[in-house]
Amino acid sequence: MAKTPSFTKTFFITSQEEILPSFQKIIDQAIRTLPKNFLPPVLVSDLTTAFAEGATNAIVHADEIRKTGAIKCLLSLKSNTVVIKIVDHGRGFNLDRAKIPRFDKLETSGRGLFMIRQLVDGLSYHRFKNCNVLIMKREIVGADPESRALDLLYEISNAVLDASDVKSVYNIILDKALEVFHVERASILVFDPLIQRLKVQASRGITPALREAIQIKPGEGIAGYVFRHAKPCLIQDMRKNKAGWDEKKQYKSHSFISAPMILSPMRSGQEPIGVINMTDRWDGRPFTRRDLKLLTTIANQASAFLYILRLLSQTREAELIKQELAIAHEIQKSYLPRSAFKKKGLDLAGWCQTAQSVGGDYFDFIDKDDHNFYAVIADVSGHNVAAALTMANFRSHLRTLLLREEDPGRILTSLNRILFEDLSRSDQFISMVLIRLTDGGKKGTLANAGHRYPLVIRSNQIRMIEDGGTVLGAYPEEKFESISFPLDKEDVLFCYTDGLTEMMNEKGHRFGMERLEGWLKKNSGEGAQKMLDDLKKELQHFTKEAPLSDDATVVAIRKK
Repeated sequence: MAKTPSFTKTFFITSQEEILPSFQKIIDQAIRTLPKNFLPPVLVSDLTTAFAEGATNAIVHADEIRKTGAIKCLLSLKSNTVVIKIVDHGRGFNLDRAKIPRFDKLETSGRGLFMIRQLVDGLSYHRFKNCNVLIMKREIVGADPESRALDLLYEISNAVLDASDVKSVYNIILDKALEVFHVERASILVFDPLIQRLKVQASRGITPALREAIQIKPGEGIAGYVFRHAKPCLIQDMRKNKAGWDEKKQYKSHSFISAPMILSPMRSGQEPIGVINMTDRWDGRPFTRRDLKLLTTIANQASAFLYILRLLSQTREAELIKQELAIAHEIQKSYLPRSAFKKKGLDLAGWCQTAQSVGGDYFDFIDKDDHNFYAVIADVSGHNVAAALTMANFRSHLRTLLLREEDPGRILTSLNRILFEDLSRSDQFISMVLIRLTDGGKKGTLANAGHRYPLVIRSNQIRMIEDGGTVLGAYPEEKFESISFPLDKEDVLFCYTDGLTEMMNEKGHRFGMERLEGWLKKNSGEGAQKMLDDLKKELQHFTKEAPLSDDATVVAIRKK
């Protein structure tokens, strides 16, 4: 009889910066001692986030590190349950009366506990005489299709990110699906427009000769029917089917499932590119509707990745496919401020113009609370779908960090540590400036990660804030410092991406820094929005019909 996997480890956190590294170290120890794939990646990710929120609460609300010097924590795994315990010596609270956060504002109260509840299966808080203990429990999913669905999709996502071509994607998806359905035979058939037939692109349990011979007309057999009608199909017992389909002699079982792969993020027109088939379960059991639902989900996931790969391929070949990139462009636009942003004591404006249908520039205004206002401008290397997706991921992490951190330098340090692996793997980097304004804008601090230096315009004179670190994604242990600067009445803080000064006219001349500074000295007396509107007109006059070579984004903040 196999021994039940177990692991128990007590560890201590002595600073907020140690939360993620310390927990990762403990998780890595657990993974090394447990059976392979016992802790799925999605489970590890959820536990890491839940622990970070719990430990942060102990630091911020219970003041645990100041009181005792360290937070005592425990990670325990027994049977199929992971337990995390975090000890504090604060006043404690009633978990049942914890405030439900408001999501229309960036309020921190209650958000940590709310997030933890979404990530664990059980949450309790025990108040003892000498201490309090926060206990989080998460069940480890089994091997059946229903409980493995989320992990499967997560694993497919991670694996496909490393895929070099479409063929690799097919094989990854098929291998992962076989792990869940426990079948002997499976195949992915894709429509070949040259011969007007479905052909096998990846298979398991099918001989090479049979694989080469399979060519199915749309509408022919189960796979042809699923392809033509773009509808999944479940045959629980082929011997009882009334559709007239013949049972294949090479199949051992009588049960069969097939799902269409529809290559469209909006499923517009329901036009499939192929099908995924499964048959011959190891244990001989028939497939169920739950199996069909999961296979359909996998097919949709596969289609989404194939869609992105096709877009990237077409972008490399043609640089611009407006119709195909329209959806990604809308995604990018949705992350930018949609209307004029108002903040007492400040006059704010910003705009972003992309060089192609989708880009990697981003700006935002974030009113955290009555005392903290933030502005951010950033630029992901490249101006394509990958840049837009990276920017969306960056934005999500930035807003999460703002919930529990105020200092711009520490926020950039954490962002770099979180995003480094993904950025380095995709050969990307991010330059950015994060600005924090307090006391109605009188006091300013900012952190700069390899971005163009912000400009302060005062009485027609321009000063650069010349300090900062390197871009995000360059060095994993980079530490960013916050830079203080004053902002007096009528001062203008002007930030921009390099696409602004690198705009070229029809003669190949750049707009340049000298031209920008000259224009700002003459026009910075206007309101922020009027100033940027006039700058747009100046740039249009300069570039005429010349196409943009890079995205251009600008943020202007005037102290009233």
